[in-house]
Amino acid sequence: MTLWGATSDPADPDCGLLTSSTASRLFGVDETVLVELGRRGALRTLRASDGRALYTAGDLLDVVRSGSPRENDR
Repeated sequence: MTLWGATSDPADPDCGLLTSSTASRLFGVDETVLVELGRRGALRTLRASDGRALYTAGDLLDVVRSGSPRENDR
């Protein structure tokens, strides 16, 4: 996994953890999050430690394009 600030999970190389401070800086989320990667290392989902989906791939694309997160409808 290659994502600045992420700690990879040896049990699942397609997932990693972002600390709350890093997630806050990158996505405006004030908690530790699980990062799920799709094919070719693309970000797929950010999940809270309790399993809630915080952002989907479409949300993440909006963040990258605009520089700010939007509310998740789910």
